Amino acid sequence: TIGGAVSIVTCQPRFDAASGRARAIYGSRDSIELAAAANLPLGEQLALRVSGFMRNQDGWARNFYTGRTFGDVDDIG
Repeated sequence: TIGGAVSIVTCQPRFDAASGRARAIYGSRDSIELAAAANLPLGEQLALRVSGFMRNQDGWARNFYTGRTFGDVDDIG
């Protein structure tokens, strides 16, 4: 969308055991993408779920006059 979008993805918390997952991707133009999530039970009816990601990629072109690159990606969430 032009103005932005909100994505809500639900996942039932687990109260019986801690769990987690991670993903790492490496691609062209030194593209790196990391994502991780963890589920931590805090009691019989309470759990904490945290997640995060990082994306980084070199640009696809360079301005020879200024030295700036175009198309760089540097996202954290």
